[in-house]
Amino acid sequence: MKELKDKPYYNLKSNKRAYEILLLHDTQNKKFSEIARQYKISSSFVRTIYLRISLQKLVYYIRHLSIAYGYQDQKVFRRL
Repeated sequence: MKELKDKPYYNLKSNKRAYEILLLHDTQNKKFSEIARQYKISSSFVRTIYLRISLQKLVYYIRHLSIAYGYQDQKVFRRL
């Protein structure tokens, strides 16, 4: 079986705009429409970017928890 390798959280920062959108929404409570105006893109596209990076963040957390608890795969935490 393939061993899980932890992916550093900073990998989320590789897409600067997506990471900034995540931060604006999560830490500053900005609405998608406000973020869209700031970046001059549609609010539906902002929402898509936000959902994509949020899912990626969740996968990183699941992977990290699986490794920390000594599991060989992510199945246990994905079922939660």
